[in-house]
Amino acid sequence: MDRAQAVYSYDGRTLFTPEFSLGLSQGDVSAAAPGFAAALAENNTGLSGHGLPALIIQGGQDVIVSDRVQELFVERLCTRGSAVRYVNYPLARHRDTRPAGFEQAIAWMMHLRSSEALAPTDCPVR
Repeated sequence: MDRAQAVYSYDGRTLFTPEFSLGLSQGDVSAAAPGFAAALAENNTGLSGHGLPALIIQGGQDVIVSDRVQELFVERLCTRGSAVRYVNYPLARHRDTRPAGFEQAIAWMMHLRSSEALAPTDCPVR
């Protein structure tokens, strides 16, 4: 995985078919790849309404998962009852988010482990 970009382009427009690339950019690949779209729809990781706290660490320069896609996921988690802490590192790329957010993740887990207070959240109060 660490050498994928040496072989494959960063630009999805050159990596995928024009139809699939357009669907990706518009947020709907169902016309270009209905089977793939169905698999994505079934893969709703974390969206079961479990209500558990979540920490989402995002890189603002991520070309794999865009800020908007991650923000929509955070909104969906919030509406399903999870306390979500969302941290965006504006200069981090996809592979940089883990090291950029390492200390934040440890602090979040330690807070949950040791505190009787509610989990920190960036969800709007409802």
